[in-house]
Amino acid sequence: MSKNNPKNRGAAVLKKFNDRVVKPVRYIGTHVGHGKYMAVQYEDGSMALDNSGKPLLWDSI
Repeated sequence: MSKNNPKNRGAAVLKKFNDRVVKPVRYIGTHVGHGKYMAVQYEDGSMALDNSGKPLLWDSI
């Protein structure tokens, strides 16, 4: 039994933000001065944004 086998892993935990299911994505915004971090993306592919228009940090939800 391998720990790296996907069949041995637990079920994915779904998070919600603004009553919509979200997933973590790697955001690379170095070209606009935001840096690289894990951000929040809705299931339809749009990004969750904070008040300043910057993609929301995954750790903030």
